[in-house]
Amino acid sequence: MSRLVTGSSRSLRTLSKRSGTFASRSTRLTSTNTTRSLVLAGVLIQDKGRRVGVAACFVDACRVELRQFTDNYAYDRLAVGLEVLDPSELVVPDGIALSILAPILQRDQAVATTSISGDGSGTVHADSRRAVPIPRRLFNEQIGLELMERFAVDAAAIRLSASQPERDLATAACAAVLQYLEHRGELSFRPRAVQFVFTNCEDALFMDSCTVHCLELVERGDSESGTDADISLQRTLRFTQTAEGARALRRAILEPPANRTVIEERLDALDFMLSNDAIYYELKEALRQTPSVERTIAQIFHIYPRARESLGMQAQSHIRDARVHGAQSTDHVVDFRFVRSVWQLRRALDSLFRIREALDVFLEERSTQTGTRTLPVLLEWCRNVARLTALTDLHHELGRCLASTTEVELELGSTERNRLHIAFALRAGANPLLDAARRALSDTVSSVHHLAEATKGQLRCPRLHVAYSTLRGYHFVLPLRDAVQQSLTRTEIGGVLLRYPVRSGKKLLFTTDALIRLNMQYQETLAEIWHLSSKELSKLAEMATSTASAHAIHEFCDCVAALDVTLALATCIRRARDRSSCPWVRPQFPDTNVMAMKDGRHLLLSHLYEAQRRDPPRPNDVYIDDAHNVMLLFGANASGKSVYMRQTALIVVLAQMGCFVPAAFASMPVYSVLLVRSRSDDALEHNLSSFAMEMREITSALHYIDGEALSSALNPLDQERRIHKLVLFDEVGRSTGSLDGKSIAWAMLEYLSDTTAHIIFATHFSELARTQTYLPNVHVMHLQSRVENGTLYHDYKLVEGAPASSRYGAEVAAQAGLPSAVVTRALQFRGVFSGDASTSTTTPTATDTGNQGFLSIDDETWAHCRWYTKANTLLQRLVMLSYVATSPEDQCAGVAELASVFADLFETPTAVTR
Repeated sequence: MSRLVTGSSRSLRTLSKRSGTFASRSTRLTSTNTTRSLVLAGVLIQDKGRRVGVAACFVDACRVELRQFTDNYAYDRLAVGLEVLDPSELVVPDGIALSILAPILQRDQAVATTSISGDGSGTVHADSRRAVPIPRRLFNEQIGLELMERFAVDAAAIRLSASQPERDLATAACAAVLQYLEHRGELSFRPRAVQFVFTNCEDALFMDSCTVHCLELVERGDSESGTDADISLQRTLRFTQTAEGARALRRAILEPPANRTVIEERLDALDFMLSNDAIYYELKEALRQTPSVERTIAQIFHIYPRARESLGMQAQSHIRDARVHGAQSTDHVVDFRFVRSVWQLRRALDSLFRIREALDVFLEERSTQTGTRTLPVLLEWCRNVARLTALTDLHHELGRCLASTTEVELELGSTERNRLHIAFALRAGANPLLDAARRALSDTVSSVHHLAEATKGQLRCPRLHVAYSTLRGYHFVLPLRDAVQQSLTRTEIGGVLLRYPVRSGKKLLFTTDALIRLNMQYQETLAEIWHLSSKELSKLAEMATSTASAHAIHEFCDCVAALDVTLALATCIRRARDRSSCPWVRPQFPDTNVMAMKDGRHLLLSHLYEAQRRDPPRPNDVYIDDAHNVMLLFGANASGKSVYMRQTALIVVLAQMGCFVPAAFASMPVYSVLLVRSRSDDALEHNLSSFAMEMREITSALHYIDGEALSSALNPLDQERRIHKLVLFDEVGRSTGSLDGKSIAWAMLEYLSDTTAHIIFATHFSELARTQTYLPNVHVMHLQSRVENGTLYHDYKLVEGAPASSRYGAEVAAQAGLPSAVVTRALQFRGVFSGDASTSTTTPTATDTGNQGFLSIDDETWAHCRWYTKANTLLQRLVMLSYVATSPEDQCAGVAELASVFADLFETPTAVTR
């Protein structure tokens, strides 16, 4: 397609000649890594309203994904969107968009993430993304609508959807990507073959780049050791068997759904796989034999202007007659890549129908036993995809026309093998003339090898053999050590007339008159076979590229990805249950704003300890509700505060992915925002210190907590629903002086207490515990540690209230190997500083704004506060008991224990006075 735009619009080739943009600023689009899937993304930013439109073209999958959203001042949603889409190149207009993308690309280059390889293994590629500036006029909404209508499988629906006002930037970005792809990539798509998808970012759990990095969700590109220490959630769950599944798993980790219906459908399918062994193993084996559907449809739906291995390009030879004769064969014939692709498509459809057969058998057995015929929604959808008429007809036609896999294996190999495979690709018996031509071809090839044996005897050279190349056809190869010195200049040896002798390395290449005649006969017969086969292959091409087949094949691709992810999660859970007795449960999503977890565990830490043959980490509980939505967490260094917070966040990510979680019980709302602030590194590329970087990330988090970054992005109907947010802060203010850090942390805690978000706030500033005296929704907890004989021990157990002592720093330093003289001197200074008036146990009022005006809390008020804290703890334990207890005996034992606590609570003087 030399001219993409009709009317007065200029062609892309003309624009590139005048501006020089493509030629000077961009290299060829072909990736250096042949296993990496090619993804191009166009980004268009409207700076005034911070509206962003993104169009990502997955070239191998013949799929274009469009996104449009309103971002915050730091463009966090754009950054995480690019991490999800993982483009190799970004097409951006000259101007403000390039300056906005520059810091995002620098950050991605500093910390590269995983790029999924085409083999489904999820291999890490640290290739950085690069931006290609192009003229702004190529980002044209009208052109985008025209191109989408031309290439889309369902053109009418796509045009109606893309013409909506809130998708104008994404449509314009799509126009730029498709034009750039065709101009630089030397390929285009067939009409009615591309799947266009509009993604609503508000339907997914939002996690910014800082959160993704802190939680170690995806594999890092800088992992060189390859040891078990280099773990991530993606690597732990990576049991996918297809490239489509590996890419879908990565997307599910980075963008878990925020829709309860979608989550429950995934959980139903996973629960089904875990409770039915026969179906699990049958579907897993079927997927194992499924080739990459994306790469298969790429060869079918792509148009290559210059095919490298086409049936119409005949083998050339040094023999003029053979070249002329080969050029007279068919010109418009389906090339070798298409023949190989339809073979792969047939194998993939065989696997799909095997999946459908397994599900049908299961339904029949269940109907006989229970009288019901039900499947989870996800598996029922896969079953319906396998029953599509277009796929059924295509599978039948492929089976009728193509030879079985036992007759010929169509794999990449030598040029001769490729051509012979194509010649015998169609099933025998369909055409008598074709069968006769094949027999003649086989006789010719046999004659070539017989001639080689005869020539070997005449020349008395046992290492002489025959070879085939596109340039020379069949020819003889003789090692130089076996050749007579005069053979390089003589034209006859031992009665054999040498034709066109050429020295190639340590070999002598030549042909003979008899071999020339066989070459010509071979080319004539092969041309006849291609001519007879072209009609049947053209019918297959027309059927495979029809609109109905294209739509069905894209559905098939989505089905493979969803099923592969479900089986991967089931495999991970099954292996975890086989290796240990730690429970994995299905999470619950009630219509409440309560997050409750019993015996939750850190998945990655458990996996690491298991690889190191260590005891599993100690589990802990989590309880956050509207009455106490802020958990203030204390603990010594290395007591497990960061592990506890990340464990909570990972369980939320797993749950909303549609996966079982490592806990005895888990219940939570469907979160729309999950943010973790736990980094303490600087940013040299932005000239920011650790503290400045920390404050910038906290500022971004507060925008999402307040809802300023979300309200403008939501639809009017969605703005009325409650947005559940979970935000974790790890030691706010640790990168600056203790006085300023303590002041900022205290002010932050007061600020967060006025929000409805679920907050876990970890700190070392023990004075912050007094905030619960005037902030009733702050719940103080700590991870227990103790000092015995001068040695610090961690129990890693979450207990109520503030710790008895927070002075564990010197002990931790001693265990880290600090010289004893330094530790002793530090203990002396600690005793001196502890008597300073600035460290007295006083509490600032809620109205104080500076370091003056302290207010002392009397003992009676403090006792009342502790009484309410104990009462709230009793309520939480009663709620957890109603969920976790599995038998009446366990419930009675739990109630008896809580009754004694209840009695002790009301025997206190505080209870009487209240």
